Parts: sequence; structure tokens; C-alpha cells
Amino acid sequence: MAMDKTTIKVLNKLFEHGYRTEKAILNFSLEDIQKIECYAPSEIAALIGLKEAVKGNKVISYLSGGEET
Repeated sequence: MAMDKTTIKVLNKLFEHGYRTEKAILNFSLEDIQKIECYAPSEIAALIGLKEAVKGNKVISYLSGGEET
């Protein structure tokens, strides 16, 4: 399964604004949403999902849409 367009869009925004490491993603705050201009509910959901995936060491599973078994 390929990544959806929203996830790709959010990742590009993060990278463009310097959020390029797991630590940066984990430290991403509500205020940072304004900096990268992610306002759509689907974009915010993608950010939350990515942050949870980083925290749980499941980034590849998150990005591929797969689940750990």
C-alpha cells in the first residue's frame, strides 16, 4: 500500500521547515502547526499519527499503512 497524499504533503512540510529527525518530530508542538501551516483535520491527524509512530518505533509500518504483527 502506498502512502496517501495527505501524509506525503505533511512530510514535505515538516522537512521544508527543518523537522528532519525523530527528536524533532517528538518535540513537535501545537504551536508548530502554525509554522508549517497544517490546518486541515486530515493533516493534523497525519501529524498525530506520525508522532505516535515515531514514539512507538513503528515509522515504516505507519508510512506503509501496514500493521505490526
